[in-house]
Amino acid sequence: MSNESRTVLVLFSGGRDCSLAACLLARDGHSVHLLTCDNGVSIGGNLCDYRYEELKAVLGDSISARATASTMGLFRRIALVDIEEDFARFKKNLIVLGSQLAIHSEAVVYCLKHNIKAVASGFTTYQQSFAEQMPQAIEEIRQFLANYQIEYLTPVSGYDCPDKVKFQLLDFGVSTKSLESVSIFADTFTDPTSDQVVDYIKSKRLVCETYINLKSVKSNSESSR
Repeated sequence: MSNESRTVLVLFSGGRDCSLAACLLARDGHSVHLLTCDNGVSIGGNLCDYRYEELKAVLGDSISARATASTMGLFRRIALVDIEEDFARFKKNLIVLGSQLAIHSEAVVYCLKHNIKAVASGFTTYQQSFAEQMPQAIEEIRQFLANYQIEYLTPVSGYDCPDKVKFQLLDFGVSTKSLESVSIFADTFTDPTSDQVVDYIKSKRLVCETYINLKSVKSNSESSR
């Protein structure tokens, strides 16, 4: 990422890792937008509001905007409509990965609407056993966003244990509790292979692209009125 100051959209769940991502980007002089998505199947969705207020108090005007968006419809189309075929094909429960694809697609819509050229997630090395945080998955997502001229950033990818993230948050004056909602599908899966993850992402790209095109056309139409 260039050292030049610019606007970055952070995928913000209220968790430790994405909170640190926002802190690091703000420290480096970037203007941070926070996007929180609701897929309709999570518990404790308002917890991230507390973390937002905390970050706003610490980072001030570096947090220039915060938005929320529903991914309920897209999440359903990606992960649930063809769930029986998906289980037969991939042999794994990849529903949470499907939710992440919906979130990243919504991020593209937001960036296109606001002319933002960079998206950041809180993906870390110590969680790369999770499907969406595997290096191969991150590369697929990076290529997906690049098709829309959006750079994909993982500013906390070098953190190899949660304690390092916690200590760094404390350095910024941020509490170390995770204030993110919990998906009802969390801890319902076994680890997939990287090939299964890549295959899944590729198989869902058309659904994501169709959604982005639909929402972007709508946004352009509304802005031209």
